Amino acid sequence: MRLNRRALLVWSAYGGAAWAGLGGKAARAAVFRDPLHYPALKYDGLDRRPLQGVVAAGSRFVAVGLRGLVIYSADNGVTWTQARCPVQSDLLAVDFPSPMLGWIVGHDGVILHSRDGGHSWEKQLDGVESAKTFVNYVERPGVAADVSASLRLLQENVRVPASLPYLSVRFADEKRGLAVGSFGMAARTEDGGQTWIPALEEFQGLRGLNLNAIGSNDLIAAEQGVVYRPSDSGGGRNSFTGVATPAKGSYYGIANNSSVSVAFGLRGEIARSTDVGQTWVMAKSRSNWSIFAGCALPNDKGFILVNSIGEVLHSDTDGQIFNRLDAPSAQLKIGEPTGAIALLGGREILISGLGGIQKVSLSLS
Repeated sequence: MRLNRRALLVWSAYGGAAWAGLGGKAARAAVFRDPLHYPALKYDGLDRRPLQGVVAAGSRFVAVGLRGLVIYSADNGVTWTQARCPVQSDLLAVDFPSPMLGWIVGHDGVILHSRDGGHSWEKQLDGVESAKTFVNYVERPGVAADVSASLRLLQENVRVPASLPYLSVRFADEKRGLAVGSFGMAARTEDGGQTWIPALEEFQGLRGLNLNAIGSNDLIAAEQGVVYRPSDSGGGRNSFTGVATPAKGSYYGIANNSSVSVAFGLRGEIARSTDVGQTWVMAKSRSNWSIFAGCALPNDKGFILVNSIGEVLHSDTDGQIFNRLDAPSAQLKIGEPTGAIALLGGREILISGLGGIQKVSLSLS
């Protein structure tokens, strides 16, 4: 779904979901507390709080969610502990390239970093800082003229500071990372986040599409049936080329094994590629509910996807046909959209979503 830019800017600037709950005189009388300036509150019932992302961090698991909530588990999701987080911004995605070093991204343009396996976090970047520094970086002397389109989009994106979220983050190793988000917003680091620079010019034919998720093979799920794939731009520059797929709606995620990539999203559409995103064909599925989370099973054993009504879909290695698994669906909180999936090993997964986080056993043949 394409969000109106002005609506998104106003929504984020006034506190998102928290502001939406106020109305009329109450809204006008409310005192705005900038989520960038306050650490996350302490919560109980951690596994029942809205959570968007979950990932393995060595032998632990780390999940992130609304109002700066970060939790971690050392016993495969049986118990959870809240981590220290310096902001109350909504957090959307998390990545750990190594057991100790991790990054989180979310609303207000925040990028957080952990050095201790997710127990505590520090802020590396936010939208206020990037609004001041990113435009100056692109306008610096000696920059090639071919970044003019990305400069115009960047100027529009930072017009209201801390307004746009980063939706996904991926680190190739402990130094090199990419964060992407709404309206083509992108930032890159080559030094473990000590410095972040704008990366909008890396996307050829920049159209300002929402960049929703980065896959483990660096394919990026976007809007309007587009998937961005890494391309060789020469001169050591990072570059992504937009590839049109047979679908027309948004893709919300990418999963891949050693031979197949699948992109999934709006109305349950699933596309598959066997050439690292150069060409795509549609997979078959009997569900038309939007799919927000998915992963590849270990050892090329197929794919698991979860849609917005809690149906669990499974495909074998080649990702051509996805069938609904009946048993796990009964265990899910129906009607509560998922955010992410993490593999526990064997036939168990952790699923995060607006209803919290839960462990699900897969009934695979």
